[in-house]
Amino acid sequence: MIDLQVLDNYAINICETQELTLEQLKSKSRKRKYVEKRMVLSYILRVELGMTYQAIGDYLGLNHATILHHCRKCKGFLDVYPHFRRIHEDFMQILELHKGTLYESINPKNINVERSSTRAYALIKTLLNSNRILRIKIELLKEQNK
Repeated sequence: MIDLQVLDNYAINICETQELTLEQLKSKSRKRKYVEKRMVLSYILRVELGMTYQAIGDYLGLNHATILHHCRKCKGFLDVYPHFRRIHEDFMQILELHKGTLYESINPKNINVERSSTRAYALIKTLLNSNRILRIKIELLKEQNK
């Protein structure tokens, strides 16, 4: 379960730097100054923290399809619009301050990142080893068929 207080702390910190309130950030207002911030926040929560579209939507009071749209559009906007990049950079700086507590609260399975990385490494090692064995067998079969 996501700790909403931790997420609120991050959002409140964002609001302080962007001169808006948490209510405005979470509102359904279609004013550009609010929508842009919601888009970038949605994008960061999805890409950096791995939250589901539904969880982000529940937090912001929006439909998961709206969050999906925000994330797709934001990715393109970051490449094109400098003011979007500035907002994103500001949000990322704030994220660095809250990253530890956010990861702990958002990760519902409490997966140890190091353990997960070790597992991934072991899996890759196994696959590469299997691949090497298969290549040797293929070479032996080719030699036998000659």
